[in-house]
Amino acid sequence: MIKLVLSDLDDTLIFHGLPHASDQAIAAIHTLLDADVHFGPASGRMPWDIGWMFCGDAACYATGVLVNGQQVFLDGELVFEMLLSTEALEQVAECVSTYPGAVLTLYEPGHTLAVGITIEMLHAHRGISHGIDRVVPHVPDHAWVKANVRVDSDDRSYTERIRQEVERLCPELDFVYPMAGPGLFDILPHGWNKHKGIEVLRRELGVRAEEVATFGDSRNDLEMIASYPNSVAVANACPEVLAAAGWTIGASADDAVAQALIDIAQASKKSEMPAFMC
Repeated sequence: MIKLVLSDLDDTLIFHGLPHASDQAIAAIHTLLDADVHFGPASGRMPWDIGWMFCGDAACYATGVLVNGQQVFLDGELVFEMLLSTEALEQVAECVSTYPGAVLTLYEPGHTLAVGITIEMLHAHRGISHGIDRVVPHVPDHAWVKANVRVDSDDRSYTERIRQEVERLCPELDFVYPMAGPGLFDILPHGWNKHKGIEVLRRELGVRAEEVATFGDSRNDLEMIASYPNSVAVANACPEVLAAAGWTIGASADDAVAQALIDIAQASKKSEMPAFMC
């Protein structure tokens, strides 16, 4: 039976463009919790950027693997954290500053920083300016967990060219796409990903790999999908995730994950596997 469920959020649990998880999804999470199944988001988002997605219902995200596995929470407590190298981030900032419309973005509670760009350049590229409230010339000496590169372009090949260049220059970091769109890629410590964070949580809970269910759609979900036999891809997932998943359900647009969570909860009460995993 399933004892731990981790779900990606954007375009998996929550369809792109919706303001938050549906009432059905939130109710399904509580049905899981009531069945003594741990649930949590497995997201590239920061912990302070999660609550609104669940309408402030803290029970839905008290446990979770956030910032692509760099932070792991269990029942509201931070049990693991992995930081990014300030020196490596400075290398990224220097590299992307040579590409028009690209910028290194750093995140801390209450602030989003753009590095190595002027206010005038930021205003000229509205596609990367959303939420940025500080512009700094260099990466501040700080314990950074969340960073990404924004690119003001609809051309995926241009974004990919930048990603490949920083990957070549900064082997101590990994650069992954969190969603299907062309204008963003996340920065992680080399070799780290959502799967590694889930493994931290799984060991904390004493759960076996076959008792874990993961839901995802994008490239940054691939390792957590490929690593568990009861992984689940939504129908709108990228081809790599669809190929790696143990199971496939309907689309995020149809709230398919919510129904799958209910099925898992009902089966767990009987110490069984859900029908869609049989």
